[in-house]
Amino acid sequence: MSYWSKGLDISNLTILLDIATSSGMDPEEFEDFIKSSEAKNTLIFNTDELIDRGGFGSPTFFYNNHMFFGNEDLLYSKTFWQESYLKFNIDYNFLF
Repeated sequence: MSYWSKGLDISNLTILLDIATSSGMDPEEFEDFIKSSEAKNTLIFNTDELIDRGGFGSPTFFYNNHMFFGNEDLLYSKTFWQESYLKFNIDYNFLF
């Protein structure tokens, strides 16, 4: 949300660390992680999986094999999840 709704430059490490801190994360641990080979390998794996599933950008997420792409799909996906959860009488509010 920091990038799309606030226009923050998330390629800037200082901004990323501020976001991590405001999210309740330890900024030093966060920085260590994003610089780690584990983070790099996870990014490569996730990117390859996205391409294999027909995706092409970020943010993209999948729910029940439905692909949602872009910030504008967030409202649509909420409606989709609500309808899916209502079918089974499950409280979906934990998602938001």
